[in-house]
Amino acid sequence: MELLRATCAALIVGAAVAAAVDRGPTETASSVGLDDVGVAGSADEPAHTYVGTKRCRMCHTKHYESWLDHSTGRSWEALKPGFGKDAKTAAGLDVDRDYTSDSRCLPCHTVGFARPGGYVIPDPEDRKTQRAAAAREGVGCEACHGPGSGFVAVMKEVRRTRRTYNQSELHAAGLRKIGPDVCNACHNENAICVADSPTGEGGAKALSVENVDSLSAHETFPLQQRER
Repeated sequence: MELLRATCAALIVGAAVAAAVDRGPTETASSVGLDDVGVAGSADEPAHTYVGTKRCRMCHTKHYESWLDHSTGRSWEALKPGFGKDAKTAAGLDVDRDYTSDSRCLPCHTVGFARPGGYVIPDPEDRKTQRAAAAREGVGCEACHGPGSGFVAVMKEVRRTRRTYNQSELHAAGLRKIGPDVCNACHNENAICVADSPTGEGGAKALSVENVDSLSAHETFPLQQRER
């Protein structure tokens, strides 16, 4: 129950999102009605693309390993058959069903679903799309911190020049400021697996301002070259 509470946040997006799956990876979030679904941030956020969790791991190894041990690092498993029997039953979900291609769940259980560089349901015959999808499964780094192309570029330059940096320049390059609104983009009463949602009674819980801080996605570690 605790694991599904922290990870289960599949929003009801209806036919608009289902169409995104049918039409394929060339669709944008706007064209399928995903602008405000399962994605924190605002419409005027700088346009950046998702790069995948493994790119973040290259520099943030400790954060990555901590994330793997946390429920968010296993959130993709929550979509698989047999996982979280009690919580799924309480929420009115089919325990034996495979939700890994369910467009109601993917906006909140993948990184950047239907957005530039984000998760695309892979072609089972195409290993390249399978590898790209695997790097964007689950509540990865960019699901909370924002699409990384901009701030990854900044950090490459920082490492090359060995200069210090500050958070403001990373925010300007697309790094999101983490707060309750980021978590509540998915953890809210509209999720199909949340208690008292339109599709079930019981199950996972929506987050609130009061409890969101207790569900950090990973431990924090000192960052090299960051201005104090």
